[in-house]
Amino acid sequence: MAERYGADFIYSILSNDSTVTALVPAADITEGPLVPQNNRTQETINYYRTGPYSGRAEWFETRWSADCRSKTYKNSRDISTAVLDALNRVNATVNGNRYYAVAEILPTLQPVDRQDVYNTPVEIYLRRA
Repeated sequence: MAERYGADFIYSILSNDSTVTALVPAADITEGPLVPQNNRTQETINYYRTGPYSGRAEWFETRWSADCRSKTYKNSRDISTAVLDALNRVNATVNGNRYYAVAEILPTLQPVDRQDVYNTPVEIYLRRA
């Protein structure tokens, strides 16, 4: 299996957190910088690597962004808070690798047009030992 630099860890934590999945179903938590075009839901989380990979195969650190999207400002913020609570200062073993994450909520981005939604990014600093 190709190296995913923590994508499996992020999906595992978010899709198994009941507070997160009460706001966004696990099927609407996707890896990649854009929400899939076939997704017609209002609430989504899409996560993608934003920082350089630093380290070796057995140890590394990198950064990710989890975009918490919703039609309303409040829901976008609520989703980002749930993501923060799920990932901040969490360590877990996923697929045999031990990860540690620290997260912070960034300012909410306004919709750019009528088709767009609010987006509250959560920046994730991820280490694997």
